[in-house]
Amino acid sequence: MVFVNGEDYEHLCRVKSKLDHLIDGDFIDCTVLENKCDFGSNILLTNIGQEFLRRIESEREGRLVVTTHFFKQCVQLQGDHASRVLAKGMIQQFLEKHTIFTIDVSPPNYLPGTMTAFMDFVTSAGQEIFRDKVKVVPDFIKHKLHVDCSEEDYQAVLDVLRTISVEISKGSKKQQEDRVPPQCVVCLDYVDPAWLCFESCGHYACKSCFLHQVNSVLKQHEFPINCAKCCRALAFKDIVRALLDGDEGENLSDAGQFEFFLDTSEHLEILANSALSFLVSRNSNGYRYCRVPDCRGVIRVTGEERLGSCDVCSAVYCMRCGSEDHRNMNCELYSQLKSNVDSSLRHWMEEDPDNRQFCPKCNAAIQKDRGCNHMQCEFCKTHFCWVCFMTAHSCGQLYAHLNEIHGGNGLDFLDRAVEEFDPDLDQDLIAALELQLRL
Repeated sequence: MVFVNGEDYEHLCRVKSKLDHLIDGDFIDCTVLENKCDFGSNILLTNIGQEFLRRIESEREGRLVVTTHFFKQCVQLQGDHASRVLAKGMIQQFLEKHTIFTIDVSPPNYLPGTMTAFMDFVTSAGQEIFRDKVKVVPDFIKHKLHVDCSEEDYQAVLDVLRTISVEISKGSKKQQEDRVPPQCVVCLDYVDPAWLCFESCGHYACKSCFLHQVNSVLKQHEFPINCAKCCRALAFKDIVRALLDGDEGENLSDAGQFEFFLDTSEHLEILANSALSFLVSRNSNGYRYCRVPDCRGVIRVTGEERLGSCDVCSAVYCMRCGSEDHRNMNCELYSQLKSNVDSSLRHWMEEDPDNRQFCPKCNAAIQKDRGCNHMQCEFCKTHFCWVCFMTAHSCGQLYAHLNEIHGGNGLDFLDRAVEEFDPDLDQDLIAALELQLRL
């Protein structure tokens, strides 16, 4: 934890802003990037993007930390300046050059049921090698598969889809004779015995097909989850009911049931976070994410000129603008000073122009509290005159300039006595000061 203390509130805010940026690093907002996948969510939030981000982090060998905040839909880059700049460049190239094969699996290209059967094939335990080589993101709404793989593996995917479709066609007549509607809106086949009817629209889906859709959407951290036929947002309890249905875990071992429980809990957490993210994105004027980096809280921005606190981490914030506490400064000025370092510095310099100037050599900001007109920059060590900004290589040259051009160093007797006063070292100065005061 880093504490910043000081007497000047505005200067303290500027220092805090710089420290925040140094510690927080850079954020890439995945909701506003132009380079997005066809399936809506930014590719950085997908399994494909996450694998790429892990790779660039490992390549920097401890000099870069990449954190994906799925809840806030952003990627955080922390590390030295060079590593962050390099990482941002690599990410931009990845977004510009990365291509994904899109396969339309809707009829008449493939028979109904092909998409669900293919996802069962990809996620089955016997397809570890295939799953490692091919990254698949299904879109159950548009009945498309987005595949990240080589050209050779892409052809292998097409072969698998054709094989599945042929196998389905062999049993299609028997299925039509034995089964009756309704039809699953996901696989477009007749629903399985385990089926769901959506409350929001009345359409049907196989439970397994719907779980495939839910898992796919949750992996992309998207919300809401829509009916694959009418695109109406599904009722929240339909999604929760599908996730909590215990049929899938009933026949598992104790260890398997525990793993199933953890997986379900993770999905429910993602669902809740995605729903909250949707609320914030649709109501950005009234709700904001808490400004504390690791906090998952959401704060309300009401426009009232008073302070509020986050319900999760208790951080204090301004309810008018959503920023941290800045009670001694209005929202507009605080926002300007925090977002623009040049504006912040200029405002600070203009507050006391007689005692705040820039170094004539390196342009560093310097504040004069007291003393004579001989100044030395702490950064470049240049000696200069506070009156006319003449520079010198030594203090002797500078004092000669002050006496010759300005008639002295600008420090009268009493000021010099107070500045140099040390009761343990200079008793003669004390006597001289007492004599001067009696006069």
